Amino acid sequence: MTSSAYRQALEATGYFGPSGRAAPGLTQADDTNAGKLRAVFADDAVGLNADAVFTAQQTPTSIFKDAGDAVPSEDDIRRWHEAAWNLSVAPLLWIVTPTDVRLYDCYASPPASETGDDGAAPAPLDRFALDSGERLQALDAQCGRIATETGAFWASPIGSRIDRRHRVDRELLGEINALEDSLTALGGPASDEIAGQARDLAQRFIGRCIFTWYLLDRGIAQRFLPAHLPANLSEMFATSANAFALFDWLRSTFNGDLFPMDDPGAERDRLTPDHLKLIRDFIEGRSLIPERRGQGRLFKFRFSAIPVDLISSIYQQFARSSAAD
Repeated sequence: MTSSAYRQALEATGYFGPSGRAAPGLTQADDTNAGKLRAVFADDAVGLNADAVFTAQQTPTSIFKDAGDAVPSEDDIRRWHEAAWNLSVAPLLWIVTPTDVRLYDCYASPPASETGDDGAAPAPLDRFALDSGERLQALDAQCGRIATETGAFWASPIGSRIDRRHRVDRELLGEINALEDSLTALGGPASDEIAGQARDLAQRFIGRCIFTWYLLDRGIAQRFLPAHLPANLSEMFATSANAFALFDWLRSTFNGDLFPMDDPGAERDRLTPDHLKLIRDFIEGRSLIPERRGQGRLFKFRFSAIPVDLISSIYQQFARSSAAD
Protein backbone atom coordinates (compact mmCIF):
# COMPACT_ATOMS: atom_id res chain seq x y z
CA MET A 1 0.00 0.00 0.00
CA THR A 2 1.55 3.29 -1.10
CA SER A 3 1.55 6.43 1.03
CA SER A 4 -0.59 9.48 0.34
CA ALA A 5 2.59 11.51 -0.23
CA TYR A 6 3.73 9.07 -2.93
CA ARG A 7 0.37 9.18 -4.70
CA GLN A 8 0.34 12.99 -4.53
CA ALA A 9 3.82 13.25 -6.04
CA LEU A 10 3.09 10.88 -8.93
CA GLU A 11 -0.29 12.43 -9.70
CA ALA A 12 1.27 15.91 -9.77
CA THR A 13 3.86 14.76 -12.31
CA GLY A 14 1.63 12.69 -14.59
CA TYR A 15 2.85 9.22 -13.65
CA PHE A 16 -0.52 8.53 -12.02
CA GLY A 17 -3.82 9.65 -13.50
CA PRO A 18 -6.47 11.40 -11.36
CA SER A 19 -7.98 8.02 -10.49
CA GLY A 20 -4.62 6.66 -9.38
CA ARG A 21 -4.17 4.54 -12.50
CA ALA A 22 -0.55 4.20 -13.64
CA ALA A 23 0.37 6.02 -16.84
CA PRO A 24 1.65 3.99 -19.81
CA GLY A 25 5.31 3.18 -19.26
CA LEU A 26 5.08 2.99 -15.46
CA THR A 27 5.78 -0.52 -14.15
CA GLN A 28 4.79 -1.07 -10.54
CA ALA A 29 6.22 -3.66 -8.20
CA ASP A 30 3.04 -5.73 -8.16
CA ASP A 31 2.51 -5.71 -11.93
CA THR A 32 2.45 -9.06 -13.69
CA ASN A 33 5.28 -7.94 -16.00
CA ALA A 34 7.55 -6.75 -13.16
CA GLY A 35 9.62 -9.94 -13.14
CA LYS A 36 12.34 -8.51 -15.37
CA LEU A 37 12.93 -5.83 -12.75
CA ARG A 38 12.90 -8.18 -9.78
CA ALA A 39 16.25 -6.88 -8.49
CA VAL A 40 14.78 -3.38 -8.34
CA PHE A 41 11.49 -4.38 -6.74
CA ALA A 42 11.85 -7.47 -4.60
CA ASP A 43 15.42 -8.54 -3.90
CA ASP A 44 16.27 -8.16 -0.22
CA ALA A 45 19.97 -8.75 -0.95
CA VAL A 46 19.92 -5.63 -3.12
CA GLY A 47 17.85 -3.74 -0.57
CA LEU A 48 16.16 -1.13 -2.75
CA ASN A 49 12.65 -2.63 -2.89
CA ALA A 50 11.42 0.19 -5.11
CA ASP A 51 7.78 0.82 -5.94
CA ALA A 52 7.87 1.66 -9.65
CA VAL A 53 10.07 2.20 -12.69
CA PHE A 54 9.16 4.49 -15.59
CA THR A 55 10.30 3.59 -19.09
CA ALA A 56 10.32 5.97 -22.04
CA GLN A 57 11.23 4.85 -25.55
CA GLN A 58 12.11 1.39 -24.21
CA THR A 59 14.66 2.84 -21.78
CA PRO A 60 14.11 3.00 -18.01
CA THR A 61 14.49 6.61 -16.88
CA SER A 62 13.32 6.82 -13.26
CA ILE A 63 13.07 4.58 -10.21
CA PHE A 64 10.45 5.54 -7.62
CA LYS A 65 10.85 4.71 -3.93
CA ASP A 66 8.07 5.38 -1.43
CA ALA A 67 9.64 6.02 1.98
CA GLY A 68 6.26 5.49 3.63
CA ASP A 69 4.76 7.51 6.45
CA ALA A 70 8.01 8.06 8.37
CA VAL A 71 10.92 10.29 7.38
CA PRO A 72 13.74 7.99 6.20
CA SER A 73 17.07 8.03 8.02
CA GLU A 74 20.31 9.13 6.40
CA ASP A 75 21.38 5.49 6.38
CA ASP A 76 18.18 4.44 4.60
CA ILE A 77 18.71 7.02 1.86
CA ARG A 78 22.38 6.15 1.44
CA ARG A 79 21.56 2.43 1.12
CA TRP A 80 18.79 3.03 -1.40
CA HIS A 81 20.96 5.37 -3.46
CA GLU A 82 23.89 2.94 -3.35
CA ALA A 83 21.64 0.08 -4.48
CA ALA A 84 20.23 2.16 -7.36
CA TRP A 85 23.76 3.13 -8.48
CA ASN A 86 24.89 -0.50 -8.47
CA LEU A 87 21.78 -1.66 -10.32
CA SER A 88 22.44 0.91 -13.07
CA VAL A 89 18.87 0.51 -14.32
CA ALA A 90 17.87 4.17 -14.66
CA PRO A 91 19.56 7.57 -14.26
CA LEU A 92 17.19 9.04 -11.67
CA LEU A 93 15.99 7.87 -8.26
CA TRP A 94 12.93 9.50 -6.71
CA ILE A 95 12.62 9.11 -2.94
CA VAL A 96 9.22 10.31 -1.77
CA THR A 97 9.11 11.17 1.94
CA PRO A 98 6.05 12.38 3.87
CA THR A 99 7.05 16.01 3.19
CA ASP A 100 9.04 16.14 -0.04
CA VAL A 101 10.42 14.48 -3.16
CA ARG A 102 14.20 14.03 -3.27
CA LEU A 103 15.93 13.29 -6.55
CA TYR A 104 19.23 11.40 -6.75
CA ASP A 105 21.69 10.74 -9.56
CA CYS A 106 21.97 6.98 -10.11
CA TYR A 107 24.96 7.44 -12.40
CA ALA A 108 27.20 8.96 -9.72
CA SER A 109 29.07 7.54 -6.75
CA PRO A 110 30.01 10.59 -4.66
CA PRO A 111 33.37 10.77 -2.89
CA ALA A 112 33.20 9.83 0.78
CA SER A 113 34.67 13.26 1.56
CA GLU A 114 31.44 14.92 0.41
CA THR A 115 29.55 13.63 3.43
CA GLY A 116 32.29 13.55 6.03
CA ASP A 117 30.53 10.58 7.62
CA ASP A 118 30.26 7.08 6.19
CA GLY A 119 26.68 6.82 7.43
CA ALA A 120 25.50 10.08 5.88
CA ALA A 121 23.60 10.24 2.63
CA PRO A 122 24.84 12.31 -0.31
CA ALA A 123 22.96 15.49 -1.07
CA PRO A 124 20.07 15.13 -3.53
CA LEU A 125 20.15 16.81 -6.91
CA ASP A 126 17.14 18.75 -5.64
CA ARG A 127 14.18 18.40 -3.31
CA PHE A 128 10.61 19.50 -3.85
CA ALA A 129 8.22 20.24 -0.98
CA LEU A 130 4.87 18.52 -1.34
CA ASP A 131 3.01 21.41 0.28
CA SER A 132 4.22 23.87 -2.37
CA GLY A 133 2.24 23.98 -5.61
CA GLU A 134 5.02 26.00 -7.22
CA ARG A 135 7.65 23.39 -6.36
CA LEU A 136 5.47 20.55 -7.62
CA GLN A 137 4.99 22.42 -10.89
CA ALA A 138 8.77 22.80 -11.15
CA LEU A 139 9.21 19.08 -10.51
CA ASP A 140 6.68 18.27 -13.22
CA ALA A 141 8.30 20.66 -15.71
CA GLN A 142 11.75 19.12 -15.22
CA CYS A 143 11.13 15.45 -14.45
CA GLY A 144 7.45 14.73 -15.00
CA ARG A 145 6.15 12.17 -17.47
CA ILE A 146 5.85 14.58 -20.40
CA ALA A 147 9.33 16.04 -19.86
CA THR A 148 10.75 12.54 -19.66
CA GLU A 149 8.94 11.17 -22.71
CA THR A 150 9.91 14.16 -24.89
CA GLY A 151 13.54 14.18 -23.75
CA ALA A 152 13.19 17.68 -22.26
CA PHE A 153 14.34 16.18 -18.97
CA TRP A 154 17.94 15.97 -20.22
CA ALA A 155 18.07 19.73 -20.85
CA SER A 156 16.58 20.56 -17.44
CA PRO A 157 18.64 21.68 -14.43
CA ILE A 158 18.26 18.15 -13.05
CA GLY A 159 18.95 16.10 -16.17
CA SER A 160 21.90 18.22 -17.30
CA ARG A 161 23.77 17.31 -14.10
CA ILE A 162 23.66 13.57 -14.74
CA ASP A 163 26.88 12.25 -16.27
CA ARG A 164 26.88 8.77 -17.79
CA ARG A 165 30.66 8.57 -17.40
CA HIS A 166 30.21 7.70 -13.72
CA ARG A 167 27.84 4.77 -14.18
CA VAL A 168 28.78 1.72 -12.15
CA ASP A 169 30.02 -0.22 -15.19
CA ARG A 170 32.40 2.56 -16.24
CA GLU A 171 33.60 3.13 -12.68
CA LEU A 172 34.23 -0.57 -12.14
CA LEU A 173 36.07 -1.01 -15.44
CA GLY A 174 38.17 2.09 -14.73
CA GLU A 175 39.13 0.79 -11.29
CA ILE A 176 39.92 -2.69 -12.64
CA ASN A 177 42.20 -1.25 -15.32
CA ALA A 178 43.89 1.04 -12.77
CA LEU A 179 44.41 -1.91 -10.42
CA GLU A 180 45.97 -3.95 -13.21
CA ASP A 181 48.34 -1.11 -14.11
CA SER A 182 49.27 -0.56 -10.46
CA LEU A 183 49.94 -4.24 -9.82
CA THR A 184 51.98 -4.54 -13.02
CA ALA A 185 54.10 -1.49 -12.16
CA LEU A 186 55.21 -2.83 -8.77
CA GLY A 187 58.92 -3.44 -8.80
CA GLY A 188 59.71 -0.59 -11.18
CA PRO A 189 60.85 -0.65 -14.82
CA ALA A 190 61.24 -4.09 -16.37
CA SER A 191 61.87 -5.76 -19.71
CA ASP A 192 58.92 -6.44 -21.97
CA GLU A 193 59.01 -10.11 -21.03
CA ILE A 194 59.03 -9.45 -17.28
CA ALA A 195 56.36 -6.76 -17.62
CA GLY A 196 54.20 -9.18 -19.61
CA GLN A 197 54.53 -11.81 -16.90
CA ALA A 198 53.65 -9.24 -14.23
CA ARG A 199 50.56 -8.18 -16.17
CA ASP A 200 49.45 -11.77 -16.67
CA LEU A 201 49.81 -12.38 -12.94
CA ALA A 202 47.90 -9.19 -12.14
CA GLN A 203 45.03 -10.31 -14.36
CA ARG A 204 44.84 -13.65 -12.55
CA PHE A 205 44.74 -11.98 -9.14
CA ILE A 206 42.05 -9.55 -10.30
CA GLY A 207 39.98 -12.30 -11.89
CA ARG A 208 40.03 -14.38 -8.72
CA CYS A 209 39.21 -11.33 -6.60
CA ILE A 210 36.18 -10.33 -8.69
CA PHE A 211 34.88 -13.89 -8.97
CA THR A 212 35.15 -14.39 -5.21
CA TRP A 213 33.53 -11.00 -4.58
CA TYR A 214 30.61 -12.08 -6.76
CA LEU A 215 30.25 -15.41 -4.93
CA LEU A 216 30.31 -13.70 -1.52
CA ASP A 217 27.92 -10.87 -2.39
CA ARG A 218 25.45 -13.33 -3.91
CA GLY A 219 25.64 -15.54 -0.80
CA ILE A 220 26.90 -18.49 -2.84
CA ALA A 221 30.34 -19.14 -1.33
CA GLN A 222 29.87 -18.83 2.42
CA ARG A 223 28.58 -22.32 3.21
CA PHE A 224 31.31 -23.96 1.13
CA LEU A 225 34.32 -22.06 2.48
CA PRO A 226 36.80 -24.04 4.62
CA ALA A 227 36.73 -23.13 8.31
CA HIS A 228 40.20 -21.58 8.27
CA LEU A 229 39.32 -19.12 5.48
CA PRO A 230 37.64 -15.84 6.53
CA ALA A 231 34.37 -15.00 4.78
CA ASN A 232 35.35 -11.34 4.41
CA LEU A 233 36.98 -10.46 1.08
CA SER A 234 39.37 -7.86 2.53
CA GLU A 235 40.53 -10.37 5.12
CA MET A 236 41.06 -12.95 2.40
CA PHE A 237 43.61 -10.57 0.88
CA ALA A 238 45.07 -9.42 4.20
CA THR A 239 47.94 -11.93 4.08
CA SER A 240 49.53 -14.08 1.43
CA ALA A 241 48.59 -17.17 3.48
CA ASN A 242 44.91 -16.21 3.33
CA ALA A 243 45.14 -15.32 -0.35
CA PHE A 244 46.66 -18.65 -1.32
CA ALA A 245 44.19 -20.52 0.86
CA LEU A 246 41.51 -18.78 -1.21
CA PHE A 247 43.26 -19.60 -4.50
CA ASP A 248 43.62 -23.25 -3.45
CA TRP A 249 39.92 -23.39 -2.59
CA LEU A 250 38.96 -21.85 -5.94
CA ARG A 251 41.16 -24.33 -7.79
CA SER A 252 39.81 -27.38 -5.96
CA THR A 253 36.18 -26.22 -6.05
CA PHE A 254 36.16 -25.25 -9.73
CA ASN A 255 38.56 -27.95 -11.00
CA GLY A 256 41.30 -25.44 -11.76
CA ASP A 257 39.46 -24.09 -14.78
CA LEU A 258 39.13 -20.49 -13.57
CA PHE A 259 42.25 -18.32 -13.60
CA PRO A 260 44.53 -21.39 -13.28
CA MET A 261 47.84 -21.34 -11.39
CA ASP A 262 50.28 -22.38 -14.12
CA ASP A 263 53.22 -21.87 -11.77
CA PRO A 264 52.08 -21.77 -8.13
CA GLY A 265 55.65 -21.31 -6.93
CA ALA A 266 56.12 -18.17 -9.03
CA GLU A 267 52.83 -16.77 -7.79
CA ARG A 268 53.86 -17.29 -4.17
CA ASP A 269 57.17 -15.58 -4.83
CA ARG A 270 55.58 -12.59 -6.55
CA LEU A 271 52.54 -11.88 -4.37
CA THR A 272 53.89 -9.23 -2.01
CA PRO A 273 52.29 -7.11 0.75
CA ASP A 274 52.22 -4.25 -1.77
CA HIS A 275 50.13 -6.36 -4.15
CA LEU A 276 47.74 -7.23 -1.35
CA LYS A 277 47.38 -3.61 -0.26
CA LEU A 278 46.40 -2.53 -3.78
CA ILE A 279 43.82 -5.30 -4.01
CA ARG A 280 42.37 -4.28 -0.63
CA ASP A 281 42.20 -0.65 -1.75
CA PHE A 282 40.13 -1.80 -4.71
CA ILE A 283 37.85 -3.91 -2.51
CA GLU A 284 37.38 -1.24 0.15
CA GLY A 285 36.51 1.58 -2.23
CA ARG A 286 39.74 3.60 -2.36
CA SER A 287 40.25 4.73 -5.93
CA LEU A 288 43.32 3.63 -7.89
CA ILE A 289 42.53 5.83 -10.89
CA PRO A 290 45.52 8.22 -11.13
CA GLU A 291 43.62 11.52 -11.00
CA ARG A 292 41.80 10.54 -7.78
CA ARG A 293 44.10 7.92 -6.33
CA GLY A 294 43.48 7.22 -2.66
CA GLN A 295 40.16 9.07 -2.64
CA GLY A 296 37.43 7.10 -0.94
CA ARG A 297 34.15 6.36 -2.68
CA LEU A 298 30.99 6.59 -0.57
CA PHE A 299 29.39 3.69 -2.44
CA LYS A 300 30.97 0.26 -2.63
CA PHE A 301 30.63 -2.08 -5.58
CA ARG A 302 27.85 -4.55 -4.72
CA PHE A 303 27.93 -7.65 -6.87
CA SER A 304 24.59 -8.68 -5.39
CA ALA A 305 23.09 -5.71 -7.27
CA ILE A 306 25.24 -5.24 -10.38
CA PRO A 307 23.45 -7.20 -13.15
CA VAL A 308 25.19 -10.41 -14.22
CA ASP A 309 25.23 -9.40 -17.89
CA LEU A 310 26.87 -6.11 -16.91
CA ILE A 311 29.55 -7.93 -14.92
CA SER A 312 30.20 -10.21 -17.89
CA SER A 313 30.45 -7.23 -20.25
CA ILE A 314 32.84 -5.40 -17.91
CA TYR A 315 35.12 -8.40 -17.64
CA GLN A 316 35.11 -8.93 -21.40
CA GLN A 317 36.13 -5.30 -21.92
CA PHE A 318 38.86 -5.70 -19.31
CA ALA A 319 40.13 -8.87 -20.98
CA ARG A 320 40.13 -7.23 -24.43
CA SER A 321 41.99 -4.15 -23.23
CA SER A 322 44.51 -6.35 -21.43
CA ALA A 323 45.06 -8.47 -24.53
CA ALA A 324 45.62 -5.32 -26.59
CA ASP A 325 48.37 -4.24 -24.18
